Amino acid sequence: MPKKKKKYRVKIDISKAIADLKALGLSEPKKLFWITVEAEDPDDCCAVSYAKVHDIVFNQKISSKFKEAAEIIKKKMKILKITAQS
Repeated sequence: MPKKKKKYRVKIDISKAIADLKALGLSEPKKLFWITVEAEDPDDCCAVSYAKVHDIVFNQKISSKFKEAAEIIKKKMKILKITAQS
């Protein structure tokens, strides 16, 4: 039986991707930000978070720049904090 999904707040750091994003010609985004995801447990939360950030950037605009940026961010992003919400 699948576990019940919980809501989590996740703090993301993309500071290691900033130089690559600038090289693509994209304006400097926030280095740290929070997202909310639904996941079964903290491990699942990490996987869901990587996918969500990738999808947000990938679907930003119909442009190869944003598709490339999404891959860069997915590889270089770091999860700093996970907080379960009630």
